[in-house]
This record gives sequence, C-alpha cells and structure tokens, in this order.
Amino acid sequence: MQSVVKPTISDAPTVGGLAVVHPGVWDPQPDAVDLQWFRSGSTDPIGSGPAIVVPAAAHGETLTVRATASKAGRTDAVATSDPSAPVGDGALQSVERPAIFGAPVVGGVVEVWEGIWSATPSGYSYRWLVEGSDDPVGTGKQLTVPASAAGKALTVEVTATRSLYADGVATSVPVTAAAEAPGAVQSVTAPSITGTPKVGETLAASTGTWDPAPDATTVTWFRSGSTDPIGTGEELVVPAEAEGELIGVVVTATKAGSADGVAFSAPQGPVLPAGAASTVQSLVAPSVSGSPRVGRLAGVHPGVWSPAPDEVTLEWFRSGSTDPIGTGTVIVVPAEAEGETLTVRATAAKAGYTAGEATSAPSDVVGEGTLEAASDPAIYGTPMAGATVVAYEGLWPASPDGFGYRWFAEGSDEPIGTGKELVVPADAAGKELTVEVTATKAGYADAVVTSAPVTVEETGSTQVANLLEPRVLTDPPKVGELAYAHVGVWSPQPDDVQVQWFRSGSTDPIGTGIAIVVPSAAQGETLSVKVTVSKAGYADGTLTSEQSATVGAGTVQALVPPQVPAAAKVGDTIVAHVGVWSPGPDSVEVRWFRSGSTDPIGTGNAIVVPAEALGETLTVEVTATRAGFTEGRLTSAPSSPVTEGVQANLVQPAILGAPVAGATVQAWEGIWSVVADSYTYRWLAAGSAQPIGTGKQLVIPADAVGKAITVEVTAHKSGYADEVVSSGSITVSTSAACTTATSAVDTATAAQAQAAAEVSAAQAKVAKLKAKKKAAKAAGKKAKVAKVKAKLAVAKAARKAAVTSLADAAVGLASAQTAVGQNCS
Repeated sequence: MQSVVKPTISDAPTVGGLAVVHPGVWDPQPDAVDLQWFRSGSTDPIGSGPAIVVPAAAHGETLTVRATASKAGRTDAVATSDPSAPVGDGALQSVERPAIFGAPVVGGVVEVWEGIWSATPSGYSYRWLVEGSDDPVGTGKQLTVPASAAGKALTVEVTATRSLYADGVATSVPVTAAAEAPGAVQSVTAPSITGTPKVGETLAASTGTWDPAPDATTVTWFRSGSTDPIGTGEELVVPAEAEGELIGVVVTATKAGSADGVAFSAPQGPVLPAGAASTVQSLVAPSVSGSPRVGRLAGVHPGVWSPAPDEVTLEWFRSGSTDPIGTGTVIVVPAEAEGETLTVRATAAKAGYTAGEATSAPSDVVGEGTLEAASDPAIYGTPMAGATVVAYEGLWPASPDGFGYRWFAEGSDEPIGTGKELVVPADAAGKELTVEVTATKAGYADAVVTSAPVTVEETGSTQVANLLEPRVLTDPPKVGELAYAHVGVWSPQPDDVQVQWFRSGSTDPIGTGIAIVVPSAAQGETLSVKVTVSKAGYADGTLTSEQSATVGAGTVQALVPPQVPAAAKVGDTIVAHVGVWSPGPDSVEVRWFRSGSTDPIGTGNAIVVPAEALGETLTVEVTATRAGFTEGRLTSAPSSPVTEGVQANLVQPAILGAPVAGATVQAWEGIWSVVADSYTYRWLAAGSAQPIGTGKQLVIPADAVGKAITVEVTAHKSGYADEVVSSGSITVSTSAACTTATSAVDTATAAQAQAAAEVSAAQAKVAKLKAKKKAAKAAGKKAKVAKVKAKLAVAKAARKAAVTSLADAAVGLASAQTAVGQNCS
C-alpha cells in the first residue's frame, strides 16, 4: 500500500495546547493507522494518536507526525508530515477569579487567594487598587487596608507567571472597605469548612484568624433557606434536613474590652443524600480548538476536572441538532455541520464519584470544506482522431459527490465535449488535448483541476501506452513465500498481459504470472517484473518495473498444525503428529509439555506418559528448520486431561513355602505390566473375611489347619489406579514327618522365583522394543521399523520360553505343596 496524501498537522501548536493531525490518505484504505508525534531534535516520540497536549519540552521546536498504515495481506506503509510551525508560548487562563479574604476594614489585614488557572503558575505578582485610582496601594499578598479606601471598592489584580507561557492577568471581585471600628475584634482570615457536604458525614470548621486574638470563639452552623441553627461547635454531623441545600458557619469572636467580631465562611454544598457519591467538578470547561471546516479534523481539549477523572467521554454536537455527530478527542467535521457551530459535551467519571458534566462554548461557525486533488486528472486511451478517450478524475482525499467535465483542444476556449468520455474530433489532430474536471460535494466549495495535455495523433495504428508503471507489490519478498506484481495501467485496455519475473544478476526468468513463490536462489537479491501487453491493431507495449527490496529468508510455515492424541493414561506410549510444513523441513524437533510446567517432559515423536502429568493436559511444541529459512515453531492444541494408568496383572501372585502350621510362608506378588512403587497384603483363611496377617510373610497359625489360605496382593503406583489380585489357595496341614516334602517345596519355590525373574526381564525388553517400533513408525523410518521388528520377534520368543518355564515351575510348586498336604497331615 502507499501514501497518497501525507499526514497534516492542524494550526500552530502552543505549549499546553491541543495539537491535532489528519492521518492522511492511503491507497488502498488501511485497516489501521498508527500515529506517533516527534519534536525536532529528538527521535523519542512525545505522544501518539490523532491529538496530543503539547509538552513544554517542545517549546520553540517543530512537530512532525509519523503515520504507519497497515492492512491485512499488505506490507505496512510509512509517511511523515511536514514540520509544524515552531511551538509557541502557552496561555495561562484564569478559571476561577481571585478573591479577597479577611475583614476589609480600615486598619484591618486582608489577603488575596490567587484563584485557579488552566496550568499551575510558578509565581504571582499583585497590585491592590482602590476605586477611582490606577496607582496601587499595595503590591504584596497581604494588605493593611489604608484610610483612603474607606467606603470605596477594593480589588487586587493578580498576574500569574509560568515558564514558556504568556503571563495571565485576572482581577478579584471587588469588596467595599469599611471605616475603622476601634476596639472591635477584626477578622483577618475568614472561617472555612472542610469535609464532604453529605448527609451523615462530619464537617469541620476553622474559626479563622483575628486581630487582636480573641478570648473565645463561638461557631454556629446554618443551612440555606433557614435562620435556625442546625448545630454549634467546630464539628457538625450533617443532618437530613440539609439535603440539597448549602451549609455555612458564622463565627463570633469575643475579647474583654473589645466589641465582638463576626465572620462568615464561604458556603459549601449543595448537600448530597446519604450514601451518594461526590460529583466530579469541572474546573475548566472543554474547548474546541481552531476554526472548524467541513472535512477537516476538529479537536477538543477535554477540560480540567477535580478530582482527576478515570475517564472523560466526549460527544460532539452541531447547533442545529441534539444527535451527536461524533465522539472522542477529534472528529472529521461532517457536511451537515456547515454554517453551524460545534459544541462538545464532556462527561467525567471516577470510581466512587458521581459523573460530572460540562459543555464547551460554541466553536466558530463551520466553514466550507476544501476539495483538493491528491493526484491530477489524466486522459486514458489513445489520443487519436476518431478514438474514444476517457477522463480519469484523479484521487481526492474527500470523496466528491460528483464530477463535471470539459474537454478542450489547443487554441480554443470553447469546450469540444462535456462528458467523461470523448470521441476525439478530426480537427483536433496535431493539437494538445486537456480535460478540466470539476469536483462537487455537499458542504465543500467546488474544485477545478485540469489534466496534463496529450497530443492528438492522426488516425492509424499506434503502441499501447503505459499510464502507471508495473511494480513488485510484496515488500520485502521472502524465500518460499508468494510475491505479487501489479501489472500497471495501460491505454487502451490490452487484450493480453504477460508477466515475467527476474532476479538481479540473471537474465533468465524465475517465474511468470502476477504471483510467484520466491525461489531460494533469489535470497539476498532483488526482484523485478517485465510486463508485455498486446492489443489487436496496436503495437505491443513492454515495461520493466523498478527493483524490489532485497529478498529475505523465508519462514517455514505450518500448513497442518501438530497434534497429540485426544486422550491418554499414565504409562501409555503416545505418538505426536508433527504437522505438515512448507517448505518441507530438513529437521523437526519435538518437545512435550504438561499444562502445569514449562519444563519439557520428553522429546521426540513418542513418549511414555509420566505420573506427574496426571490430571493435566499434554501439548507438543514442534520446531521445523530448513537451510536458508527462518525456523517455524508451533504448539499443538492440548489433549484432554491425563487419566490414571492401569496396572495389569500378567502372572497371578503365589504363596511360597510349606503349608504347615507354625511354618513361615511368603507372598510372591506375581508379574505386572508396570513395576509397582509398593505392595500391601491381606492373608485370608477360608470361612473368614478377617485377615490372619497383613505382611509379606506369614507364620501360619494353628487354627488354620485343614483350611485353604490365600494372599490378596494390592499394587500401588503413583499415577495409576490401585489393582487387587488374589493368589491361588494352599491347604494347611500339621504332620511333622514331612521333611522330604517340605524340602521339595523349597526347591520348587526357588525354581519359580528364578523363572519369574526371567519373565519380568523378558517382559520389560518386549515393552521397550514396542515403544521404539511405535516411535520409528510415526517418524516414517521404515528401515528402523524393520530392524526393531526383528529384535522384537526374538524378544517375544524369549518371553514365551520364560513364561513356559514359569508355568512348569508353578506346576512343580503346586505338586510339591500337594505332597506336603498328603505327607504332613
């Protein structure tokens, strides 16, 4: 995309004032425009957005705005405004007039309150004036009222100063000075009230200062609309009857030998209802800047508020309507506001306060907009006697409602046509032809712009003419990604357009058409397009674009994202799909994560789900790399939460040892699909649900003689559900003459233990090879799959032989135990 009209800063900026920028005009219309403000002499931005309050640091310098326009599918474009006028002094304005405090009595001391200003002054100076004279009677913050002021109006003129601001001057409300009242206690500083005027809240009164110092002061509280006091003392809990009214205090000062003095506070309120929020107060109303014109930006300063609001909402209105025409700090003035004034209603909100409202003074009357062409009109088509040419109106920042046309041939002020199209007359041959375009739009003054002239040719064949050069649109192009070309604009419209792409340093085309996938051979070079157009009856037109930006490294992109199995259990071997990437990567790195951790729990295509993943989701992060490309990285969607694993019993538990009363037997836990963390045991004798033992070993009790006993084994492992399996039973006997049979049992027990160990080792090897085979298959490594498959066949055969040996050992143990039952009873 490109800038058609660069950003423009409105009016001359001043310190503390509002500076506004028009974002410019872009082709095509952008999705967003980012605006950053700079002052000359610095590369650090001083603000962003369509308007800023100009900081003091910019005084005497110029401002510029850099606009960055973005649109989906397009490369960002950047344009910078022309510098503004140098930033001038700000203006100090009086928001609240100064006031005189104290007793305006001859010989009494009065003091000035400087009021409130639009910016905080750094200092003040004073001129006290008595009615009828321009010569000051004092120049300090305080004044002892002179005798010459008796019976006359007294004022104070306050001059506020601040660096980089023009001085501000404001005069107080006048007070009339009274003749001296000897012996009376005089008020020097008026009483005051602090606190929130709200029903149920506590207000505090200051009694002020007096001359001479009184022996005592009395404070009485009143509400407006009544002469009956609502309280006495220096504090008051605001009563319900004061709601909606003003509250003030009267202080009476007494001193022995002097007349009483009386002073009044400034009233506070109106009193808010109980529980009501205080209201945000407007100190400086909003103000519309500059002289607004249709189609231009108008800006508003939001005003000054107390306390500082969390948010200020701004609504714009034109004088002829109650419907808002816009919101925010700036608007583009619409055509319907022409001839009217603009006002802005500001609503200031703050947590815990009632929102405050203030409306600006009306702006100047909105003037007509100005239609300006961003690019001049042009004549399309072949300027040849008898041919049809077309007027191109150019680009206009404000889209006109319509256009008018007047065609002229060199040497005459009389138009030869008034439409968008013109059949070139024969008598125009050899002359220059122009078109005058008049743009019209409601609320705007008409604008007239004339095209550049073209020379009319005699009738006959001619070449297709280029009006807008072709160019490479993608900026910058990248290896492996699409690059697009604009074929330009031609006159007349061609029947056929051919596009060839070239890289710098080569005359061999690398592609054709309006788009190509940039090859890796072009990295570090530039691209250009050669466009050849043809039309029946015309000579072909050919033009080569300017070089593009340097081709950068492409990025490996995921066409299909990585995936993990939707559900998994602890102990499962699961395989990830690494996704589909373009271009095909040289290598892929896979890392597995559980939702509760940033540390990988495994790498490679397949993992065995660990116990720490129980209850969490699993994802894989795939990093695809290819020489000459920026690596691509993408994380899969998460799986469902991992569930508990299953401990499968492969070989039933057994009882080892001679089943003779008083003998010690031992539980063999059997063989399981996973190695348990621990086991627990319950020995049971037939006919009873109560265990006769809970350890790995059991000394057979005498009361078990003649009964069948079993051992119930429970396997425990982190991340797995507990699994309970019972052994086969043996019958307990009591004979002592069973030495031979018992020895046979011991021998058979040892044989079974050895066979069980061999089965466990074989089972572990088979499980390990299965996982390797699954991972190799998922990675598409056929040779490795075949190699692991051969090893797996050998391991399975070994496992089968070990299981057979275990079965034989179990039969031998059972036979020996039967013999004990026969010979030891």
